[in-house]
Amino acid sequence: IFGKSSSSSSSSSTTFYNSTNDADNAMNLYSSPEYWETPHYRFATEEALLYLKEDTLLWYNVSFVNVTMTLECLSHGNDEANNPSIITKFAEFMVQIYGFDTVIINQVMYGIRSSEGKFRNGFIQNMYTRERWTYTKQLLDYHLSSQEHFFSRILNKVLILSFSFIAFFFITSVTAIIVRVLTSSGVMILFPLMSLFQSWGFRMDLRLMDYAHPWLGYARRRIQTSGLYPLKHFIYAHLSKLLILYTMYEACQATW
Repeated sequence: IFGKSSSSSSSSSTTFYNSTNDADNAMNLYSSPEYWETPHYRFATEEALLYLKEDTLLWYNVSFVNVTMTLECLSHGNDEANNPSIITKFAEFMVQIYGFDTVIINQVMYGIRSSEGKFRNGFIQNMYTRERWTYTKQLLDYHLSSQEHFFSRILNKVLILSFSFIAFFFITSVTAIIVRVLTSSGVMILFPLMSLFQSWGFRMDLRLMDYAHPWLGYARRRIQTSGLYPLKHFIYAHLSKLLILYTMYEACQATW
C-alpha cells in the first residue's frame, strides 16, 4: 500500500521555507497521524483486497507496507539531487497539473516483482479520485518480448493505435447517441407534467409543446386523433428507451 506522494521533500537539505512558521506547519503536517493514515494510492496483487475494509484486512492478518515517495525521488531518483535539468524541472511542473497516476503505475508495474524476478499481477487505486487500474503479468511479458525485434515493436505500436481508435469510435458514438436521445426523448417528461398542472387547475396549452418539439407533437396529435391506444403508452415507450440507452451509456463508460 503506497503512502502519499509528497510534493516537498522531508530532507532538510532539499526543503526550503520562507519563514519559521512555514517550517513548523510543515513539520506538524508530516507528524500528524492523520497524514499517514490516509494513503494517496493503494496497491495489491489481489483485487479483492482493495474492496475490503481495514478492520477486515487486519482480521485476516494482511500486512500493510507504507512506501512514501517524494517528488524529488520520482523525478531525480534521489531526494538530495542537486542541479536538476530543464526537462526534470518541466516534468515537476507538469506533474502538478496532471498528477502522479502515470508515474506511480509505471513504478509499480515494473518495480514490484516476485522473488524470482518475474512480473506480477497488480491492482492500483487512487484513494482521492477512486480510480482503479489493473494490469496482468502476461501483458507485461508480452510487452517485453515485443521489444526484442524491430518488426514486433512496429506491430505492437500499430495494434495499440488501432485499439485506441476503436475505443475512441465507440465512446464518441455512444455519447452522440445518448445526447440525441436526451434531446429527442428527454423532453417527453414535460408532457405528463403539463397534464398534471392542468389537473390542478392551471391553464396549460399542450399545443405549445407540440410546436416546440414537433417530432413528439405530431405523433401525439395522431395518437389522440386515431384513438387506437392511450397516449400514456407513447410516453412510457419514450421514457423506457431513454432509460435503456442511458444504462448502455453508463455501461460503456465503465467498460472503456
